[in-house]
Amino acid sequence: LRGIALMTPLLVCSAASAGECQARCAIGSAQRAVAMAREQGALWTTAAAAMLQAQRALEQGDCATALDLAARAREHAELGLEQKTYPAVK
Repeated sequence: LRGIALMTPLLVCSAASAGECQARCAIGSAQRAVAMAREQGALWTTAAAAMLQAQRALEQGDCATALDLAARAREHAELGLEQKTYPAVK
């Protein structure tokens, strides 16, 4: 499901910096991907862990790290969804 676009609504950001706006947007997108994977029973623990770390990094003002971790969380959530489509191994 790598090609699935998780639509990110256009937001007006009142954050202190452009980096913070980007990090908040990336975290929002990752949260939607993680929620979708969780709902379908396909959530990898690495996705959940990266999501929590991204949120903590943003709280600490480390926008670059938050952006990287949010991207990892989204990627791992999407990979979990993709993996669910594979045939079961006997």
